[in-house]
Amino acid sequence: MSSGDSTRLSSLSSSSPSGHSSSSPSGGSGNITRGAAFVDAETERAVDWSHLLAIFAPITPYGRDRKRTLQPFLPGFEADAKAVWNQIREDDRHWKDEDLGRLREALSRLPDIREAIETVAWSSAPLTPKHFLALKQFVVRGARLSESPEVQGVGWSEPARWRRLLQVFAAQPAEAGRANQSAQADDWPAPIFEAATDSRPRPTARPNQPAPTFEVESARMSGAAEAVSDEVVADEVVSDEVIADEAVSEQFSIADLATPAYEAAAAAMNSALHKVAQAKHRQQITWRAIPGANLRRDGQLVITLPAHRDLAEACKQDACLKWLRDTPFESIFEVVPTAELQAAEAELEEAKATLSREEDIILGILTERLRETLPLWNQAAEDTADLDVRIAKVRMLHQFDGCIPEFTDALHVVDAVHPETADRLRKQSQTFTHITLRPEDGVNILFGSNMGGKTLSLSMLAAYQMLAQFGLPVPAKAFHTRLFFAIRFAATTGTDVHSGLSAYGSEVVRVSDCWRALVSASPALIVFDEPVRSTNPIEGAALVTGLVRAARRQTEGTLSVVWIATHFADPLSEPGITKFRVRGLQHHSWSALTDPKDRVESLKRLEAAMDYQIDRVDTTHIDQEALPVAEILGAPKEWLEHAKAYLQEGKS
Repeated sequence: MSSGDSTRLSSLSSSSPSGHSSSSPSGGSGNITRGAAFVDAETERAVDWSHLLAIFAPITPYGRDRKRTLQPFLPGFEADAKAVWNQIREDDRHWKDEDLGRLREALSRLPDIREAIETVAWSSAPLTPKHFLALKQFVVRGARLSESPEVQGVGWSEPARWRRLLQVFAAQPAEAGRANQSAQADDWPAPIFEAATDSRPRPTARPNQPAPTFEVESARMSGAAEAVSDEVVADEVVSDEVIADEAVSEQFSIADLATPAYEAAAAAMNSALHKVAQAKHRQQITWRAIPGANLRRDGQLVITLPAHRDLAEACKQDACLKWLRDTPFESIFEVVPTAELQAAEAELEEAKATLSREEDIILGILTERLRETLPLWNQAAEDTADLDVRIAKVRMLHQFDGCIPEFTDALHVVDAVHPETADRLRKQSQTFTHITLRPEDGVNILFGSNMGGKTLSLSMLAAYQMLAQFGLPVPAKAFHTRLFFAIRFAATTGTDVHSGLSAYGSEVVRVSDCWRALVSASPALIVFDEPVRSTNPIEGAALVTGLVRAARRQTEGTLSVVWIATHFADPLSEPGITKFRVRGLQHHSWSALTDPKDRVESLKRLEAAMDYQIDRVDTTHIDQEALPVAEILGAPKEWLEHAKAYLQEGKS
């Protein structure tokens, strides 16, 4: 069994943060459901989770299903998480970008067989030719993919698994499911895949037989068809040459599997078609021989008026014609089929019904074969999902120019980048400032300038921890971490008119929700981004200081990490906390700037003047940078002059 075939995660319930088993190295299964214990909807929105997750983009429906059911690795499953990360590392060493492109192209050509598999699993009805076409294309293309150099040596599905599935389409029926069918074993012709050593050309159709009832392409692929080897191995796999040769057709036709009964029915239908054609021809000759009569292609007889009115009146009395209508210029009749034609058409309908029954018998036998091999088909779909997800992770790693997480005792992100913001700055000929953070267990406080990137930095930390625990790469130079049971981000919110909560009320509710996760799902990673900022500064400082003290006590001995971003200086004096500061405005870079032309220019000025790097500090002082930021953003001079005067009054 390959590394991609290991065990998978079970579903993760909101009441049991640890409720999962081990996971496959491709990421496991489960559910990225909002409201689950690991993350909640507010956290996902705050860290822009949907945008990050969209970069992880499997191309097949099987891979997309796997993505939807991914679950996070929680504490206790470090070995499984490490296996997933190691798989990405190994795949990255094996695949270059051009390899990924070729593999994705091959995967994109695999049809969706989920409906066929579900129909066989839950219904006794036979599959349709359309289903079998998709199944055959899936297995032929999948087998070729399994033998491609890009997947050799990466521990993916063995070619023998795919060749085994080709036996479903062999002409000789399986024993099971045949007893109640009219087709007997002796009725079936030689296998549809002729031996590779047999160079006899394969006819496009049997003599006196109609074209196949279901064709996807206008002509069969040319060349000799490959076959089941005469020396079939014990597990009945197809010979190694079968799939490697491009002559193996991807088409499906019931005619390829025709029994003598089917061929007899097809011959009978051909005969009936011929009789119908002859009867129509004789009838048409009769009416076309009449001067003034025009037999149209739709079978209606037209007599021109008024030149042939007498003929038209005579035709109205003829039992072989049915008068339809007159116009000022013509009289129109329907030609009544002759007794010969009626008999031929009745024979044709009976032949069609017989042929349809024989088709159903063949489809029923094929469906039973598929049912007998259903676990193999399910495994092939799982293998496809596994490869698709592995490729998507390596592509994500390359798109991020990122790293694969590694386990350490402490959380540490080095030179992290926010992809969307970095892309925006790149288009403006600016550079994103890489963020490095190394929080301690317990309470960490981040303070600094407005517009200094505190929210973005902390949201990156939370989101990248989520990426790591979902077995995905991280957009950073290095990401060292451990596993948490819960991640929460309490973002600054406004008034919620739907719930009736004010901005302050919404903040209190959100902080309370995150607090409960800290208490019930330890160890947890909890971020409070400027909590209770909307209340008055005296009580706001008290509430934030109280939160610092409560969090410090709650996290003791738990390995939880709490971040609190704030503009209040009071909490900085609390013992037992770790403090970080955004470097903020570099005053020499903004004081000489001219007035901004518009908001875009203002933001560019601010980004140029701001140093977004974060330093660990030991201070209780917070620099006053709100006024300079307002000035850079183009605030009215009158407003700023009075604000500066007020500050001077407070100092005097």
